Amino acid sequence: LILEETQPTRDYKELIRQYLHSDGINRWFDKSFSLIVLKNGVAGLNFEHSWGDGVAVLRYFEDIYKDSTQKPQIHPNTKPTSQNAERLVTPLNFQLDDKSKSFIKDALNKYKKITDSLDINLLEFLDFGRNTCKKHKISPDSIMQLAFQIAHYKLNKKFVSTYESCSTAAFKHGRTETMRPCTLETKEVCLDISTKDKPPQEVIVEKIKKCSAVHGQLIKEAAMGQGFDRHLFTLRVIAEKKGKIP
Repeated sequence: LILEETQPTRDYKELIRQYLHSDGINRWFDKSFSLIVLKNGVAGLNFEHSWGDGVAVLRYFEDIYKDSTQKPQIHPNTKPTSQNAERLVTPLNFQLDDKSKSFIKDALNKYKKITDSLDINLLEFLDFGRNTCKKHKISPDSIMQLAFQIAHYKLNKKFVSTYESCSTAAFKHGRTETMRPCTLETKEVCLDISTKDKPPQEVIVEKIKKCSAVHGQLIKEAAMGQGFDRHLFTLRVIAEKKGKIP
């Protein structure tokens, strides 16, 4: 639990930085997860990724949030405890020599240099959302991935292999498999949208629906252990350990 003195802000980029890294003074990135609570009670989550994936962590905290809001232990009418907090909590006073202070200063400078090099931006798109996609029987995720493909093609005039994580939590100890959103179907849509002589709108709509169908099938295959990336990656790691790099 991290209690921040910082006031929340409506600047989402600053809010992301607060929950992602902050100044590092009271962050514990080796812990499984950290619940970061700002001065007015607004909370966010930072978790160490090696032990688990976002789906499991978000599900865990969704349940905590649901329980804490539907069955709160503290109410507006709750009276403060009569306990003397100073008797229950003892401050830790560290006696640091100059060498230790120098190490801490260097660490903070390195941390600031790393976090300052991180570019963060966001776009809040409000024209339509997942409900509109579902209404037209199109996967919201496929639309998001297709948007990435179109944007990349318009900027770079080429197609590249793209990574999307897919949960394999259906299996014991399952983590993730790779799903490749750049397909022949998304390529067609990118070319159609980027050309001056665009095909009729209904043709593009049908192609977008086909993209969604293919995307959904690839997701199902990856989730059910029918992907190939993790398998090939494991073979490569084994080969490297044996000095037989393919």
